[in-house]
Amino acid sequence: MAAAVAALVAGCGGEGDNEQTDRARTGPAKAGGPPKPKEPLAAAAKRLERELAVGHCKPLARLMLHSVRRGRNVDPATPPKKEECAFIRAEAGRELKGFNLTKVQQFGPTGVTEATGANARPGAVVGSLWALDVDGSWKLLYDAILRPQIGVPSSRDFGSNARRLVQAISARDCDTFWRLLNVGSRFVRTSDGHKATFCKSIKATIKQKAGGIADLAANPDATPNQLGTTRDIGFFGLELKSGRYVVLALTGRLGGIADAEQTQHDDPSALEIVSARLPAK
Repeated sequence: MAAAVAALVAGCGGEGDNEQTDRARTGPAKAGGPPKPKEPLAAAAKRLERELAVGHCKPLARLMLHSVRRGRNVDPATPPKKEECAFIRAEAGRELKGFNLTKVQQFGPTGVTEATGANARPGAVVGSLWALDVDGSWKLLYDAILRPQIGVPSSRDFGSNARRLVQAISARDCDTFWRLLNVGSRFVRTSDGHKATFCKSIKATIKQKAGGIADLAANPDATPNQLGTTRDIGFFGLELKSGRYVVLALTGRLGGIADAEQTQHDDPSALEIVSARLPAK
């Protein structure tokens, strides 16, 4: 899933929310600040560079498939399926082709990397958004051709819309929730751009008390904590009463993806919402 865009292009994305992890290997989830990565983001991004050059699906899946996009009850260590390998090959042949890491900015359990690439425009970089998976490993959320991000101050107010988003979820206000989703987000795209489809799905998710969105809905006092910003991206973390830790990534408007739908969504808006830690037992 990739398209040309003014500031940012959506790449890796998915659907679902994982509810299972390898408890024997990782132990029970614990509250008390953001989850800790098993390694620095720079190490995972450098490994992505090496594995892209080789092109084998299984090691790339460990870096490119966050469990949130693989559906419920899928452990992060589960080997990739045929269709997942096809997705990985497609991504590797687009924005990630010729990936050569140049910069890394980690914000606790999330971050951004920049690289050169075969398909990058002059003056642009191959940018990637990352977040921890529920087992403490790093996973690529989105890859994009974008203007330089790291080290460039942002003039955007990401915090106001991050707070509005959390409030809308806790109030079950799907109209506002929809507006505060980026048009290129997996939530919007897997609903084919139809708010009614999205709201029906979210209503069922909250009713079933399943996943990170339901946990957010059950936490009316949750406050997004700003983890860091780049030129066009704002990262936030939320520690919920259940012990779940959620990462939000907000960006500006996308161009080239569903342009006719842009007016339905605010700027900035949520490009991704993922669980970085599951609820404590």
